Amino acid sequence: MELMLVPVDSIEIPFIGKPVVHDINPGARRILFMDHRELGEEIYVVDFEGNILHSYTKFGDVPDRYGVLMAPLTFVDNHHFLAYGFVGFNTYELSGRLVNSTKEDNMEPHVFAQRVFGKSFAKHGDRLLYFDQGSRTRENEGPASYAAMHLLKWLDPSTGKRRLLPTSQMGACLKTAITFPLDHGCLLSVFQTDSFMLPSGLNLWFIYMMLIHRMS
Repeated sequence: MELMLVPVDSIEIPFIGKPVVHDINPGARRILFMDHRELGEEIYVVDFEGNILHSYTKFGDVPDRYGVLMAPLTFVDNHHFLAYGFVGFNTYELSGRLVNSTKEDNMEPHVFAQRVFGKSFAKHGDRLLYFDQGSRTRENEGPASYAAMHLLKWLDPSTGKRRLLPTSQMGACLKTAITFPLDHGCLLSVFQTDSFMLPSGLNLWFIYMMLIHRMS
């Protein structure tokens, strides 16, 4: 079977830099992207006509900072987005005004946090599934350290509470595919194991099913 991808639309944005798309809201026709620089980072809100509607920074010594981002900025509705950083969960209006901030319980900085479109949360109701690739408080000791790893977190931004899901038996996760919502309150995630744990040339993918109603 042959699969062909055909572009059906494009958006031109007059911008000089290295933009990284964080999230897209087709319903509100808005795009969140950032310019990640060596000494700072800027947030941009753009419409589908390519007009930059808002630009500002929440990085560094500002009262409503998010600290260091641990996930891409994510739309929560047509008028707000969520920043998950070292200070916890910050919800901003698209104009940049902070409307809510909640600290996460037992916050740990992460080594492999990815901040790019497609590496965000899987949403279910008011909760978020987060792919945790490890903590700076743990040394990577190969297979011996996997028992202490929890690749998935179940987060509640309204309370800051988290639940670690037992996924260490799958080994370290180098790549995580997009999580797909299924019927009956399920999410489907696909993981790839470390290559050194498998026979040479074998590329094995784990399929991990999570029943949402069992995690409440």
